[in-house]
Amino acid sequence: MPQPAPVTIVNVGYRSTNYRVVSAGTSRLLVDIGWPGTLGTMKVNLRRMGVPLREIRYALATHYHIDHAGLAEELKMEGVPLLDDGSVFTGDLPPEAHAFDNPVALTTWGLLRGRGATRVYPAHGPVRSMDETPDYLPTE
Repeated sequence: MPQPAPVTIVNVGYRSTNYRVVSAGTSRLLVDIGWPGTLGTMKVNLRRMGVPLREIRYALATHYHIDHAGLAEELKMEGVPLLDDGSVFTGDLPPEAHAFDNPVALTTWGLLRGRGATRVYPAHGPVRSMDETPDYLPTE
């Protein structure tokens, strides 16, 4: 049985922000996607790290600040698909049904809904749709 390609992670960031390319052979994921108008800088950093732009299979913005998602349209025009299918990775964000006394968490859930989130991948508990109420309370 052939051995899977080892996973490597390189930083192709610039200014004060990190952008990481996670690779297994030539299957690559760009995590966080840069400032608007800086595609040239991104390409230079990719070349410097030996990562051809055409090998990036997907791009993922961890959050929608301009320094983490600003190159979305430019990367799409270069042929890089964005993971914008409604999936959200929520980490330890308490489930909406259990966040009744946490205004920050409730606001966050509202923002996720407003941006089209449909499927939740939490750090604790099963994957679920945004409309399902989990019957658990995450623990640290």
